[in-house]
Amino acid sequence: MDTIEANHKNIPGAGHGVIEKNENRADIEEAARKAGLDVIVNTVINSRREIAGVFVGDMIKAHREGVKLAREVYKTEIPKNIDVVITNAYPLDTEMFQIVKALWMMREIPKRNGVIVLLAACSEGRGYHALYQMGGRLWIPPEKSWLKRDYTRAESSKKRLLIVSPNLNRKDISQIFPEEDTELFRSWEEASEEIKRQCGEKINVTIFPCAPIQVE
Repeated sequence: MDTIEANHKNIPGAGHGVIEKNENRADIEEAARKAGLDVIVNTVINSRREIAGVFVGDMIKAHREGVKLAREVYKTEIPKNIDVVITNAYPLDTEMFQIVKALWMMREIPKRNGVIVLLAACSEGRGYHALYQMGGRLWIPPEKSWLKRDYTRAESSKKRLLIVSPNLNRKDISQIFPEEDTELFRSWEEASEEIKRQCGEKINVTIFPCAPIQVE
């Protein structure tokens, strides 16, 4: 646990989808070598959970070959002039602490007052995270988190996050999402009405169907 905590706390991430020149990944690979990992079996899957490729061998060489295919399978162009982003947390949507990985494109939304809609089944509800849940070693109050910084990158910039989930409640999401910038809805119909209220009828919408594994 100390090793995992040090990796998450002391080494900055390089960004979504960045492999080379990534100190965080280098630290993970060093730990794996020391632990004696000598072979991996990795798969690249598509949006229908079908296997697009299997990569077996040295933990670095095989992984990097898999990355090449993954970049082809998951590559996504970021449209311009977006009013509303609908981002689906699948396939990392079984519990709450992983769904933030579906929000990597927040920095790419050019409009100052855009709306982000996060779809998250969260079949396990809030779930459990030893480090980042409230009371965990690395828990950060939502108002000081990177999410808050990306919601409001400038004084004149404001983004709203609408979370659509049948299995979360407001107390759950208040652990990691800034309350004043986040709204919770039980169904798409409810969220859709709110989008119309905030943005009107004529809007540019972009959909990320498998956001956590899509890359720019």
